[in-house]
Amino acid sequence: MKFINKICYKEFLLVVFEYFQTLNLKLFIFEVGLPFLFSATIILYNRFEPSFHIGVESFIGVILNIVGVLLGFSIALLTILATADSSRTNELRTYKTEQEIWSKKISLFELLLLGFTYTIFLEIVVVLVSISYPFIFNNFKFPRLFLDFGFGIYMTTVFHIFFILIRNIIEIYNIFTKPLDSMENE
Repeated sequence: MKFINKICYKEFLLVVFEYFQTLNLKLFIFEVGLPFLFSATIILYNRFEPSFHIGVESFIGVILNIVGVLLGFSIALLTILATADSSRTNELRTYKTEQEIWSKKISLFELLLLGFTYTIFLEIVVVLVSISYPFIFNNFKFPRLFLDFGFGIYMTTVFHIFFILIRNIIEIYNIFTKPLDSMENE
């Protein structure tokens, strides 16, 4: 096990763990539960309704284009956020939220940075899976249940990205249009 620890870069998992530490039940349902329900509905409908068939490869091609654009958008927003030096961003850096990571309260700025970093990580994963899909699934035979399960995870992740981006954009809007103290209850 020590050998694996020495050769593997696992710090990227910190972003995932820290992101999920900041979610309350309501956000978890919005960002994970709803994407799972949407994906499960699509998979079940695709499996049991013969007239409804998703062309997985063409669908993944479309998703690759969409997520590629969203990746550029997320990186641009993260860059703007990280390099902005205004009185408002200085306030964000010092304003502590109720969210904690590893038992330490984090600032609103850290929360936004974490949200966009996590989103970018997921978008990169989806792009890599989308690119590798044709090579893996056209060269090997997998049981239908395995393919449905994998496609379900893929779809859940894509919907998860959309819901996170919706929340991040709304948070940025609220941060820059409302006083920070009024956001405590949101």
